[in-house]
Amino acid sequence: MRSLVENSSENVTIIDPDGTLRYASPAFGRMLGYAPEEVVGKMNVLDYVHPDDLPHVLEATEKALSAGGVATNNVEYRFRHKDGSWRWVESVGTYLLDDPHVKGVVVQTRDVTERTRTEEALREAEERFRRSFDDAAIGMALVGTDGRFLRTNRSLCEILGYREEELLEKSFQDITHPDDLDADLDQVRRMLVGEIRAYQMEKRYMRKEGHVVWALLSVSMVHDEEGDPLYFVSQIQDISERKRAEQKIRDAEQRYRTLVEQIPAVTYIDPVDDPDTSLYTSPQIEQMLGYTPRSGRPRSCGPSVSTQTTVRGSLPPMSASRRGARSHSAKSTV
Repeated sequence: MRSLVENSSENVTIIDPDGTLRYASPAFGRMLGYAPEEVVGKMNVLDYVHPDDLPHVLEATEKALSAGGVATNNVEYRFRHKDGSWRWVESVGTYLLDDPHVKGVVVQTRDVTERTRTEEALREAEERFRRSFDDAAIGMALVGTDGRFLRTNRSLCEILGYREEELLEKSFQDITHPDDLDADLDQVRRMLVGEIRAYQMEKRYMRKEGHVVWALLSVSMVHDEEGDPLYFVSQIQDISERKRAEQKIRDAEQRYRTLVEQIPAVTYIDPVDDPDTSLYTSPQIEQMLGYTPRSGRPRSCGPSVSTQTTVRGSLPPMSASRRGARSHSAKSTV
């Protein structure tokens, strides 16, 4: 048994009820830097426990002592290394005060410093994510693979008009506009089977009050260690204002088109740097010159027309190229 203890990677000690170290295995030196012969009978281990951890170590000790008989406890705390640094350790104490061969507490201790640092780093990362999630300027949600909301942030609640508790009782299917639901579900299906890693789409949500809000939805997925889907991370940006502006532009373009096509003259739009290319020609060209708007006017008709007006505005289908173009309204002089 002694050979087993002295070759163990775990530190085994025997401690008197007052905290004096009575026995230390060789692992004590490897773990904490103190040679056993230097400290046995001289060190009170309680003096080497971090001050912030000492109260709960003493509390656990008192509880085990008051239990009587063979009691055990498990405590994590910081212990001062010989070099002055603090090491996180986990100790399991077995109280054998009534055993005539021991008359003390047998403590098995292992160094958990790296594990504790990893856990602390994880907690810090989770806290950073929580703050980024909660304080994000755009809507964010964690969504289960069945579509139910697991967590939402304040911005999403403002976009949709719901309190978080209300959203957690719903799925994204419940608040998606019916005309957009199938497209969204198809993307979800493709993510779940591994066809795509993420997707983005414009879709409509139904606010709590019943009206529509347009959103740009970006979705990614979190997997477990085996690669199985855990949940979706959704980012939702309100684009309702942009959609309304786009509709106003389309309405205005339609009005201008209607106006131009009623003018008893040929109206055309050419690029400034390429006058031989026509971006738009009004239907009157067919009546005046026999050419269809699709075919455009012939190059030779340039000298045969006189410019009358400049029409300002955007005329489909030229809106994507309207910058850098000049617009003319002309009548035939032939």
